[in-house]
Amino acid sequence: MTGGTVLTSGGGLVKLTILSQIPLACPIVWATISFQSPNLFKFDEDQNILLTCPLIVNVGSSTIPTGNFVASHYIFFDPGPSQCMTGTVNFDSDILAVITTTNDLAASDSLRTPASVI
Repeated sequence: MTGGTVLTSGGGLVKLTILSQIPLACPIVWATISFQSPNLFKFDEDQNILLTCPLIVNVGSSTIPTGNFVASHYIFFDPGPSQCMTGTVNFDSDILAVITTTNDLAASDSLRTPASVI
């Protein structure tokens, strides 16, 4: 984080690593829960996944074709009222695409780590 009101509120990047840290495993359900936190949260979904069907995305190419290998990471920010953040998130490889809409996220549920499925 390089700026924004959350920087002075003690916000930071929190990597959720175990299922008990994630209120519910299904992002479509738990994404509706209000965290009201100055933190940026992330967790790793499945890695090195062979796509068996095309994946629709919102940023980048419009579709990632079948046959590509991908790694999936889930990042979310749910601050309290009137909070904002400026910053960057660095990954260890190039970002192929970003999914931002609820329907497209639901369609990507197969990218979740199998152990996190409830």
